[in-house]
Amino acid sequence: MKKKLQLDSLLFRLLSSVNLIIVIMAVSIIMLFLQTVFYQQEKNLQKETDNLTNGVKIAYKTIENNLEKNVMLASQAQETLRLLRDGTVLKNTFPHYNKEKGTYSYTYKNIKEGNSKIYLIRMLSFLKNELYQTHSKEDLNTILSFVNTNGDVEAEIRNSYLGIDYSLKDNKTFLKSFLLKSREKYSNKRMNLTGIDYIKSQNRFVMRSGALIGINYYHSDILGLVISNVINYDFLEDIRNRVASKNNFKLFILKDNKYLFGDFNLKKGYAILSQDEVKEHKKNPQQNLLENKIIEKNKYEIGYTPLFNISGDTIGFIGVAVSKESIIDSKMRILNYIIGLGIIFIIVTSLILGAYIYKMINPLIEMADISQKIAKGDFSKRINIRNLKGEIKILGKSYNTMVEHLNIAILKLEEQNKKILDTVKKLKVIEKTSSLIHIEKDFFKALYYLTTTLTSEIGLSYSRAIYLEYNENKNEFVGKFSSLSLKLINEEYNKKIDDVDELISQVKKMPKITNDMLDEIAKFIKIPFNENNLITQAIKSKEIVYFNDKAEAHNLGSDFINTLGIERFALVPIAYENNIYGIIIVDNFSNDRLIEKDDIDILKIFINTISIYLEKQKLEKMSLKNERVYAIGKLASSIVHEIRTPLVGIKGFADIILKKYKGDTKIEYYMNIIKSEVTRLDELSTMLLDYSKNKKYIFTKNNLKVVLEESILNFKKVIKSNNIKLELDISKDIIFNFDRNRLKQVFLNLIKNSIEAIAGNDGIIKIKTKKLGKIVEVTFEDNGVGIPAEKLERIFEPFVTNKVQGTGLGLAIVSDIVQSHNGKITIESEEGKGTKFILIFEIYEGGNNNNG
Repeated sequence: MKKKLQLDSLLFRLLSSVNLIIVIMAVSIIMLFLQTVFYQQEKNLQKETDNLTNGVKIAYKTIENNLEKNVMLASQAQETLRLLRDGTVLKNTFPHYNKEKGTYSYTYKNIKEGNSKIYLIRMLSFLKNELYQTHSKEDLNTILSFVNTNGDVEAEIRNSYLGIDYSLKDNKTFLKSFLLKSREKYSNKRMNLTGIDYIKSQNRFVMRSGALIGINYYHSDILGLVISNVINYDFLEDIRNRVASKNNFKLFILKDNKYLFGDFNLKKGYAILSQDEVKEHKKNPQQNLLENKIIEKNKYEIGYTPLFNISGDTIGFIGVAVSKESIIDSKMRILNYIIGLGIIFIIVTSLILGAYIYKMINPLIEMADISQKIAKGDFSKRINIRNLKGEIKILGKSYNTMVEHLNIAILKLEEQNKKILDTVKKLKVIEKTSSLIHIEKDFFKALYYLTTTLTSEIGLSYSRAIYLEYNENKNEFVGKFSSLSLKLINEEYNKKIDDVDELISQVKKMPKITNDMLDEIAKFIKIPFNENNLITQAIKSKEIVYFNDKAEAHNLGSDFINTLGIERFALVPIAYENNIYGIIIVDNFSNDRLIEKDDIDILKIFINTISIYLEKQKLEKMSLKNERVYAIGKLASSIVHEIRTPLVGIKGFADIILKKYKGDTKIEYYMNIIKSEVTRLDELSTMLLDYSKNKKYIFTKNNLKVVLEESILNFKKVIKSNNIKLELDISKDIIFNFDRNRLKQVFLNLIKNSIEAIAGNDGIIKIKTKKLGKIVEVTFEDNGVGIPAEKLERIFEPFVTNKVQGTGLGLAIVSDIVQSHNGKITIESEEGKGTKFILIFEIYEGGNNNNG
């Protein structure tokens, strides 16, 4: 019973869903079909609109053609009249109309006989007969009139064939306009005038064309010939015949805005257009403006062609209208038809599918039961497709495949989740290591913490990390120290470590012999700074590079490094701004773990940690230097103020005593010592002020060789007197921007230091320059007493000196000047063997530059 209820419920839901789908499909099909039909109807409507626009153009063109035809007839009549006047053509013939036969006969009678009125009518008859020879009577639906210079009709002849009664005599308006225009434009040349005339008595428009002529027989005051055509139903029919879709069109004539006659059953005088619409059409007569109007309870789209009088003013319109009702009715009929078919389609399809679904429902219920077990996590269950057929069998097979894929996806998700947890754990270790690094003052200790974390099991689990330090003087990378995974060193360290502090503690407990041995091995690694090797390329790009093969397959710049069995490795550059510190090599030589992108992302975090650490150290050094300079500045100010004044007095009194006891060698000896010490104290005061004050630098383009030679010249006598050998290797073409006086001060100080450091007669001073690309290197080397190792690290700090009477400010000032030139100064010295100063400048291509 319960199963039957489930079956009925499922069947009801399924049928409802299927019916809904059928309804949606049917509605979609209906909408698509309606869209297609309506699109076609819109195309038809657009076609009718295009035809309407064309009809308006045809109406305008028909009027234009009629007026042009009349102009042509008038021109032809002008020529004939000229020949008649001259008596050169048909001089003795005159046409006579036979009413019974409806034809013309000719008599040899002088055309000039009779009074003037008869003469003019004869001429008009002759003209009409001449025009009939080249045009049909239907084309000559005309009235011919002679007009004098007073605007009166002298003679007129009508076309009785079509029964035209619209005489020019009925309307003086056109005559006056014609007279006015003719006088305005009159010349010896032919002049044609056209326009449409409204005959009020007949409620009709007449197209008229006039031509200026001259007749010198009976009348010398004949002004012109006027040819007229009426706008009537025949004219509208002519327009209709020219339109492609003529059956749907209605044509009508408006006087101003009021209905005159046409295809609509409207009373004469019915206002179709408003005054504003008339103004708009008059303003844009050639724009073919279309409007929607309801006329006789039907909707029409209407276009208008203006009718112009002889003055060019709009006096009426020809209207062309097309009905939209037929298209709208067609749309509604199609809509009703399609909706009816759609309803029938829905009912029939629902019944057929309902019966078919009922047969399908039992296998689906079985499938639903198995699906519930699978939903509870029992992926061992599969749908038995042996007894299924058709689409249900395909569905069951697809369902089993989906369960297999789902099971695989869940396993992958668990693996990914494990990986994420591992990454989070590593990030926590990195965070703790970073905090240890940032509080560490010693750079190499900070790096050691870093490499240890790289090789720890709770860190990044690399087998090994080797740090190569960049030696700027030798331009090479030298192995500094290395770190192995703890579990590779001793089984004692193979136990699980969960905390960074515990890790660091274990590292510190590691036997010293192990650390020393690893570091000694690392020191055998020496790699030149050369673009051909991967180490240099990684440093220059400042990007981590990694490979999952052996290092010997790549050029790392050293044969020795290949003997270490480096495999599945990454190169991690340690650099900040333009300063190169070194590079860390990590590898997985003891396991099969590949280096992946996630590992590189974590390594990048380490690079950022070291970069921040280096920036922090740089700021601390700058802060310390600024504090030192500030303190020296205060001291210098006190010395200058408190000491310089009495020093001047002491030196002055010493000079007085020397003069007074001139010749007394003992007194002269002591006074000269006093003066020398006073001078030394004054120089010390000057150096203190120079070091502490905010200096201005003026950078100009100078030749380095010239400045060096000037500096050497100052010590030429001293060098010669001390038998010091001077070896120079100075390039001629090193020219760049630097402060001439400041750099000269550096050279003087370094040469002086070398001279003072040399003892005996075998002294040698070597000065050398070289240029590598945009890098300039200057070296000062001597074989003097050298500097003790304990003083080397602080040799460029103020008040640190190796001389008994030295101030300790000379090299501090030298270092400050070199750094202000964006340069570097390094020192190599061994006590008892000599000292070498190396200055490196990057060529500055700018103009003059003042640095504070």
